[in-house]
Amino acid sequence: MFKSQKQIMCVMLLTAVADFLFYDQVLGGVSLSIYNLMLLVCIAFCEEKFFQNKKILVLALINITLMMANVIHTNFWSVLLCVLSLSSIMMTIKLGWLDNALDWISGWFFNILFFIFCVLDDLPECMQWLKKLPERNILGWLIGVVLSAVFVGLFCLANPIIEEWITYVTRIEVVSEERFLFWLLFVIASWSFMRLSKDRRTKREETQTQIHKDVEPPIPQDKSQSQIFTPQTTVICLRMFNIVFAVQTILDIIYLWGGRALPEGMTYAAYAHRGAYPLVFTVLLAAAFVLITFRKKRSESMRVARFWVYMWLTQNVFLVISSLLRLDLYIEMYHLTRWRIAALIWMGIVAVGLLLILIRIVKDYSNKWLINSNFIAVLCVFYICAFFNIDAYIANYNANNMENTEIFVDINYLESLGVESLPALRMLAKEKNVSGAAQAVQRLQKKLDRQMQNWRSWCYFNASISR
Repeated sequence: MFKSQKQIMCVMLLTAVADFLFYDQVLGGVSLSIYNLMLLVCIAFCEEKFFQNKKILVLALINITLMMANVIHTNFWSVLLCVLSLSSIMMTIKLGWLDNALDWISGWFFNILFFIFCVLDDLPECMQWLKKLPERNILGWLIGVVLSAVFVGLFCLANPIIEEWITYVTRIEVVSEERFLFWLLFVIASWSFMRLSKDRRTKREETQTQIHKDVEPPIPQDKSQSQIFTPQTTVICLRMFNIVFAVQTILDIIYLWGGRALPEGMTYAAYAHRGAYPLVFTVLLAAAFVLITFRKKRSESMRVARFWVYMWLTQNVFLVISSLLRLDLYIEMYHLTRWRIAALIWMGIVAVGLLLILIRIVKDYSNKWLINSNFIAVLCVFYICAFFNIDAYIANYNANNMENTEIFVDINYLESLGVESLPALRMLAKEKNVSGAAQAVQRLQKKLDRQMQNWRSWCYFNASISR
């Protein structure tokens, strides 16, 4: 059996076991130990070296004793050591036994904190067997259907109308956003332990050895033969994506921009809030797909694909603008916060990034140009934010728009913003007689007076609001 097939089977099994043991359940020693045991068994099933190396067997025995420790008494250290022992087993399988403690520590750090990159790195290997199908069209349609299903799932999370349609068609309950993210997390985490990719350092050392022996390097293979997203596959995917995104775009035009009445029982606030963040995540996935499929220089074979990618990027930009409008509608109903300001800024950066991707494809610029342009755009945003008093703006906005919202202004939150909220709180205390505002003004005024007594903490804004 092809190794990636084994891995995929094990990842699916581990995700199903994790859903049964952990989702919406109280974490305990038994459930953690069962999942740890399943993960250890899957590693042994996929790795031929597991039973051939005594040091790996010793690490496995240590891991089993830590499972027992979890059953007896679950604590942070027992769980952490279980993870580290599993990571050590995989490191030993791939790299051999490490004699340097720093190598162990760096390996643990990378495997635990950067496990998502393992999936991206191993994706071509996992999909390699699909290339052996007799017809390329089958591969293209299969990839297109799978990726389109991912986007449909995200649109179900973002748009309750699409969720109602899918529920009506399938007659099953659509998976919640939390459960979908739970599955995604465990798929990535499980794969990071099951991965079989060779260590780059080993490859580099082998190459250097060949050079020192004056051995002629091997003839490089044609990269197009190992490419998953061929021009034909890319066109098929982009056509399907455009159709899927067009549904969301039309619904936004009708309900969000056109102001048409929503279905019964659905409010604009719920429609706006639910879709803001999943749509941005959808756009980021779309941008990643474009960068992967158009990472090379202009070629005649991608001419047709460019037409479809231009349409798709245009729809993605429109989705970001719609997400901004959704968030703005939600802010009008439920006040402004730091996180919502950050979301607005983030969505703006994403929109600029999409436009830069479009320019990069049209002008045939390099990825280096794209990275530098995005970096400069982010720095410009930070530069502008440096001159903008965000906390004072939040406080003034919430105070001036309290009559237009569905909830009462949160005095405690305004006070938590610091002395920047003093002008807004004074207005609420004097003009609108809001309960608790006067007391908050007194506390913040004392804090401001203490700051103004020391010239080292002087700033123009504090001086302008000080009495």
